[in-house]
Amino acid sequence: MDRESAIQYCLKNDHVVCLMKPTMNREYLSSLDDEQLQSRVRLIKGFIRDFPNDYEERS
Repeated sequence: MDRESAIQYCLKNDHVVCLMKPTMNREYLSSLDDEQLQSRVRLIKGFIRDFPNDYEERS
């Protein structure tokens, strides 16, 4: 996933991690290095996979 796609994915699915990082916005995501950004995407995907009744992926 390229950097812009990863940022868009995180912004669309911010409901999944809103309790963990309430200030997650484009500025915050843009400040992350590539590994941190991809880690955030994996975290969101993991929550959606592990808790399908609680979280729905937004595209």
